[in-house]
Order: sequence, then C-alpha cells, then structure tokens
Amino acid sequence: MQMATDDVFQRLVGILVDQFGKAREQLTRDTTLRGGLMLDSLDLMDLSTCIGQEFGLTLDLHAVRSAQSLAGLARLVVERRRLAA
Repeated sequence: MQMATDDVFQRLVGILVDQFGKAREQLTRDTTLRGGLMLDSLDLMDLSTCIGQEFGLTLDLHAVRSAQSLAGLARLVVERRRLAA
C-alpha cells in the first residue's frame, strides 16, 4: 500500500516536534530544513536516522539535504518507499 505524501508529512512533523523540539506551528510544507529549521549536518544525520526508524528506509545525508523543504522530504520518503516495495 502506497503511503500518501500528506500522511508522511504529518509523521515527519511528529518526528521534528518529538525528537528535535520544533514548534508544530512553524512546520509547513515550505519550511526549509537548513534555513527555516536551522538543522545543521549533525541534525540532518539524526533526522535521516529517525526517518529510517519511522519508515523502514535508509536515507543518506545527501538525499536528506537535497530534499530542502519538508514537502520535498515527504516526497522523497514516498518515492523511496515506492521503490522499496
């Protein structure tokens, strides 16, 4: 079963709130990972680990960085899950 991008986005928001202490109201689809959320390289590595645990995927730092926004990250997760199926 393919997971919808909206569902993935909501789960990513949950990770950022629970694991990174980000305020839910600051998290929109257009929020950027580095500029908007101020996630540095170590944070992005931690985020990729959290995503791996949540979705059963392996995402390298380059892939997470290339997503740029939360919407891009949600699309990346959906695409990787589709390819893994």
